[in-house]
Amino acid sequence: MEHQGKAYLETRKTVGNDSQDKLFLPRTLRIARQSRPLSRPHREPEKVFISSQRADNIELTYLFDEYDKSDLNLQSRKDIRDYNNTQNSVRAMYNHTIAGIGTLTAGADYMRDYLMSYQFAGDESHTQNSADGFIQFDWDPSAHWNMIGGLRYDYFSASSKSRLSAKIGVMYKLNGWRFRTSYAGGFRAPSLKELFMHFNMANVFTIYGNKNLKPENSDNFQISAEYTHRNYSFSANAFHNIFRNRISTAWNTALNGMNYLNTAKVRITGLDVNAQTRFMCGVGLTAAYVFTHENIPMGQPYTSSTRPHTAVLRADYDHNFRTWGIQRSFNRSLPVKTKYSAVHIGYIIHAYTACHLSSISDLEAHGDRQAEPRHKADHDNRQSF
Repeated sequence: MEHQGKAYLETRKTVGNDSQDKLFLPRTLRIARQSRPLSRPHREPEKVFISSQRADNIELTYLFDEYDKSDLNLQSRKDIRDYNNTQNSVRAMYNHTIAGIGTLTAGADYMRDYLMSYQFAGDESHTQNSADGFIQFDWDPSAHWNMIGGLRYDYFSASSKSRLSAKIGVMYKLNGWRFRTSYAGGFRAPSLKELFMHFNMANVFTIYGNKNLKPENSDNFQISAEYTHRNYSFSANAFHNIFRNRISTAWNTALNGMNYLNTAKVRITGLDVNAQTRFMCGVGLTAAYVFTHENIPMGQPYTSSTRPHTAVLRADYDHNFRTWGIQRSFNRSLPVKTKYSAVHIGYIIHAYTACHLSSISDLEAHGDRQAEPRHKADHDNRQSF
């Protein structure tokens, strides 16, 4: 049995004077408790607001989130809980807009994360306290330029790790063109599962945590260009990410099982290109291609499932009549054969083709009728060479 509950309280106070901002209502209280599967995403606090002529606001948010798992013993009629994850989070954020210049944002977060799990030795529990503080300034020096810069400090108690990260971005726009470039530092401390897991996988092998894990650090660079003209748009985005101490899993001969560890420096480079158009008759066309290359040093574990080449074509038709409307769309991922090598072993990933046809009819008096037939031809076999 699985059960999850959530309750949170939001308080916002707004002061200042500017017609471009929103005034949040003074207080919103919402409590929700419902049963749902683990795969369902959490709902974020709903923001209720009305138009205002004020520019500055203070936001205070409290979030409670609990997730339980239990096994029902039919003989004893007892419901035995073997998993509990409870999180209490608090956020404070302040925004100040300087007319004609930009917006200053500053804030802090705190979270207490409690986890009791059957994946820990003896069904033990662990707790982690994490905190962060951040400041950012969004600056508009002219009608063509926009610049944004910020700093963020993170701390995690379970691993006693902390880091100061920075980000900066610049955008230039002229007519239908937008050019962007940015840098952002990344930081991720090991989770409670990665630190303390001791889980037997159906007596096949055991997954072991690692209390000596180091946090992941990354440098992320990006440059992009966008062009829009009437009903046509085009974008190209190039990125280069450098990861240090990336957390992964690999087989440990001494433990005779899988073990969490830090890998050597990994570089990921890629290009994302998109083009789309929509005609007056309601027909829309989209084409996209993504290239991703992971440079993993020889001898390091290869646990990534990233495909180096991905291409997608989409065609859709959307038209509204007087009392009803129709939407038809067709997606197809194009097959691309890939060859790469890692850990002194070569692999070939064969083509992966996925087709998706959807149909939606919107009837004003009778609601929506939807049909989504799917076809998938999956040849994701790896062959050694």
